[in-house]
Order: sequence, then C-alpha cells, then structure tokens
Amino acid sequence: MWPNKGELDPRPIQGTGYVKVQSQRPLNPVVPMGAVGELKVVN
Repeated sequence: MWPNKGELDPRPIQGTGYVKVQSQRPLNPVVPMGAVGELKVVN
C-alpha cells in the first residue's frame, strides 16, 4: 500500500476516515519474477 519512491502518496491523511486505495506494484521487487515467492497483484 505504500507508494514507490518519488511517486505521489494516494493514502488519506491520518485521522480521517478509511478510504480504500488502489494497490501499488513495486518498481523493484525484492523477489524476482518467476521465483516461488513472486508478488502477484490481484485487483
């Protein structure tokens, strides 16, 4: 849910009500594609 470095932060300001934000795909994932622990973003 955290934005990539240098991107705008779509999360609401702390103290405001809950707002669902869209998932962020990492620019540089720690686990490479095709590996057992690969991140799979489901919308």
